[in-house]
Amino acid sequence: MSEGLLYVALDHDEQRENLSLAEELSQVAGNFGYKLNLDHVVLWGLDYVRDIQSQEKPVFVDLKVNNGPRTMSNIFATLADMGVNHTNVWSFADELITPAVKAVEGSETKVLGVTITTRFDDYYCQRHFGRSMRESVHHFAKVAIDAGCDGIILPGTCLDTVSDISTSKLVPGIRPEEYKRTADAQKQIVTPHEAIVNGADILVCGSPIYRAPNPVESLETILSQME
Repeated sequence: MSEGLLYVALDHDEQRENLSLAEELSQVAGNFGYKLNLDHVVLWGLDYVRDIQSQEKPVFVDLKVNNGPRTMSNIFATLADMGVNHTNVWSFADELITPAVKAVEGSETKVLGVTITTRFDDYYCQRHFGRSMRESVHHFAKVAIDAGCDGIILPGTCLDTVSDISTSKLVPGIRPEEYKRTADAQKQIVTPHEAIVNGADILVCGSPIYRAPNPVESLETILSQME
């Protein structure tokens, strides 16, 4: 089993808090990087991305784009020029994805297709797609790969659904066993160990780390649980 990559979501509402957290965590040994959210990139600009990159860790710019090919191509090309490691697109964009991902050809930037997010459930998928969540995840995973994405983003609870699809698999909503799950916005959660064992190679974890009394210790614990 290859070593998984963990992205720590820097979701504080203040830029300086996220920069300080990234600097603090970068002392930890292990295969991890930082996930930057759409609102922060819009509010604080690309210099914020560069500031995080200065920690010399992998960076995932989580934009979840779904637009015309020209717009998406420009976004992806810019991120590729900056050396961003991962970004993403909604699989719903279907064939519009194909010309956009060509903008990163030859770069280190990987584009992942979002299937269903961890905030949704079976009821949501039946209501909007006429399929169960597991069926929806599998469908949109195939759409993403057929369109040229380098991998997929899916709930960890559905990893077995895409075991027949050989590609990079990113799972958000990572929650260690000891984390208190009350008032959690994530409906689909798995532990670090469950995600890795069931086929994920990239994990995203936010609040259990950045809200922890000791973020360094929390990060070290999650990295150890991924082994």
